[in-house]
Amino acid sequence: MKKRGFAGLRHETVPIFGVFRRHPSDVYVAHTAKATMAANLNLVAPFSDGSIAATGGCPAHNDYGIMKKDAEAPPMTMLAVPQRYSSMQADAIDAQLLDSILRSIAAGPAASFFLSTFWLKACLNAWRGKADFRLLRLDGVEPAYALVGRKQLIRHGCLPVRVLALNQSAVAELDQPWIERNGFFGSPASRFDHDIERLLQALKDDPQWDELRLSGLMPAAAESALAAASREGLIGRIEFDQPIYWVDLDRVRTERHGDYLAALSSNTRQQLRRSRRAVEQELGALSLEPAASTAQALEWFELTAPMHRARWGQSSETHGSSGFDNPEFIRFHQLLIESSMPEESIQYLRLTAGGSVLAYLYNFVLDGHVYFYLSGIDYSI
Repeated sequence: MKKRGFAGLRHETVPIFGVFRRHPSDVYVAHTAKATMAANLNLVAPFSDGSIAATGGCPAHNDYGIMKKDAEAPPMTMLAVPQRYSSMQADAIDAQLLDSILRSIAAGPAASFFLSTFWLKACLNAWRGKADFRLLRLDGVEPAYALVGRKQLIRHGCLPVRVLALNQSAVAELDQPWIERNGFFGSPASRFDHDIERLLQALKDDPQWDELRLSGLMPAAAESALAAASREGLIGRIEFDQPIYWVDLDRVRTERHGDYLAALSSNTRQQLRRSRRAVEQELGALSLEPAASTAQALEWFELTAPMHRARWGQSSETHGSSGFDNPEFIRFHQLLIESSMPEESIQYLRLTAGGSVLAYLYNFVLDGHVYFYLSGIDYSI
């Protein structure tokens, strides 16, 4: 299975110091984390009659874009949407309204942890005052919601592009927590085709945006977005496509009686057992324990930082990018842990051998399933 990312062209032809055609390779390549699919989306300003005008925003990490074909935008108009949408500025969402929205979302299935009320609350609290974004509501029998960041970017040093981002803030530092398995809050994954098509129909004729970016889409959703864009006469392009690695645990249970090691090759099993014996002989017995409280999970999150930086940070051998080098990443996950741990929707684990800490594992929990998010491993031991 692969994760997909997309990008597209602002216009098929762009008038700037003359007229030229942008080649797809000219479009900047954005990147996402893990093995999900990426994209970016845009959204709207409310009017008293419930219609909307689209506005622009740009995500920091994006892999999918939908662009308009027209070289010149039509005059400013309000959208007569085929299905009623409404949107509001984040500052207009008070505690009572937020509670009502969260209850509405919680009443339906969450397509992923990244579309849960926990993720939504963390985004709202982390982004307020630091990004230009709105909360969109798609009305229907079962309402769906989305956060839409907006920003104007400059391409090639001179070309202004108005970008909209689905469930991203459009601020690089704020978006480093990486949206994965993207979609709509309060709406099942099976409704994504319907939701994205309605959204594109509402936005396609509005002059206020150039790129609609959809980050972190799974393959089926990515193909649906491309097909919907084509039907609406928009240009869509995959910009980033990455494999997803997974284990069929149902098969392990039925064919291996739940013994995961038995599903591995004999050589791998031998190496793992040899490593475990060596660790326990030198350091002591292995132990895996969960954080017993929110305070302990936050403490372990802080202790994960130096391990993660050593492996992925700018000063590491990989010269990569660790979220722990970014204060906004840290703040977001502190907010997420604080709200999710009391509801048992975060699992923080510590692996020790004797008195030595070998690793921390940070997992999400949704509907009885545990999803790995990140880890810190002490490779020096």
